[in-house]
This record gives sequence, C-alpha cells and structure tokens, in this order.
Amino acid sequence: MSVSKLWGDWYRRARSAVDANLAEADLYPDPPSRNLVDADLVDADLVDADLAVRPRVSVPIPSVCVTYGLPAPFPDADLAVLDLRGADLRGADLRGADQRRADLTGADLAGVDLTGANLEYANLYGANLEHANLTGVNLTLADLTLADLTGANLTGANLRDARVSGVSLHGVTFDGADLTRAYLGGAKLTGANLTGVNLRGAYLGGADLGGADLTGANLTGANLEYANLEDANLEDANLRGVRRREPARRQLD
Repeated sequence: MSVSKLWGDWYRRARSAVDANLAEADLYPDPPSRNLVDADLVDADLVDADLAVRPRVSVPIPSVCVTYGLPAPFPDADLAVLDLRGADLRGADLRGADQRRADLTGADLAGVDLTGANLEYANLYGANLEHANLTGVNLTLADLTLADLTGANLTGANLRDARVSGVSLHGVTFDGADLTRAYLGGAKLTGANLTGVNLRGAYLGGADLGGADLTGANLTGANLEYANLEDANLEDANLRGVRRREPARRQLD
C-alpha cells in the first residue's frame, strides 16, 4: 500500500478521532500537505506526536518575519502547512507534540495539555486556549493575535518574538516565562502577575497593565508608549531604556 493511500486512510479516520490514541505518531505525509480543517480531535492522545511542517521549495516569507524584519527560517522556502484551522482539540493530550508552523487559526484548544510542545512559528490567530496548559511550550515567533488565553498556564513558556496583540491575558500564569521582544500591543494585562518576567525589548504600546504586578520584571528597552500603568507595581523592575508616553486622559465634565 502506498504512503499516500495510508495517509488518506488516516486522514479520513482523523476527521472524527474523538478519544483517539495517536501517541508518538508521525503525521508527516507524502505528499507533504496536511489538511485537518475542522477536524474533531476531542480528548485525542497526541503525546509526542510529530506534527511538524517540513520545508520544500519556494513560497512567501512568513508574515511574522516581515513584521519584525527578521530572516525567514528557510529563505525562499515553501512551507508545507499542517492545516488545523477550526479544529476541535478540546481536552486533547498534546504534550511534547511537534507543531512547528502549524496553522491553528480559530482552533478550539480549551483545556489542552501542551506541556513541552513545540509551536514555533505556529499560527494561533483567534484560537481558543482558555485554561490550556502551556508549561514550557516553545511559542517563538508564533502568532497569537486575538487568541483567548484566559486562565492559561504559561509557566516557563518561550514567547520570544511572539505576536500576542489584542489578547485577553486575564488569570494567566507567567512564572519564568520569556517574553523577550514579544509584541503585546493592546494586550489586556489588568492585574496580571508578571513578577520577574523577562519583557526585554517587548512592545507593550497601548497595553492595559492597570494593577499589574511587575516586581523585578526585566523591561529593558521595552516600549510602553500609551500603556496604562495605573496602580501597577514596578518595584525593582529594570526600566533602563524604556520608551514611555502617557495615554490621553479623558476630559472630565
């Protein structure tokens, strides 16, 4: 039986893989184009599954590289895409899964265990990550724009150069997280516990940090222009080179 046929058979089963056990599975097909749009993988076991996207030949450079003026990971490479747009992955076990460059736009990942997973360059635009376990996850250069991270656990997570704009981060745990150069423009961090978090060079323009605890945080070179810092605790925070402009005040009658 050909590899392509095997992939086709697996794909048909995966479309309704509720409670499926795919631990340590290698889902890299031949040909390298994986489409799991709207797939139902509720409570599936995907521990250490290989969901990585491999490079092929020439396509557009990822938009995040353009945003930050960074080189593409594979210059002029055609990145085959693991397409999980809108997929229902609620409660799935994705510990250690390799999902580099996966397209998870609008996917439902509520309560998912992604401990130690690799989501480098992944597209999580508008994804639901409410109460997800993201401990130690690699989200380098991932796009989390407008994602729901309410109550998520980002302990020890790597969000270097990630895009987290317009996101509600209420109740998120950031212990030991690395947000170096992360783009957090307009993020809602009201009352957030950012004690000791690395925000070196991060963009926090227009972010709401009202009442946030930034004790001992590293904000070296961060952009806090027009950010709301009312009642924020900046004790022992490193503010060297911070860019700051006060947000406009509402006129009182």
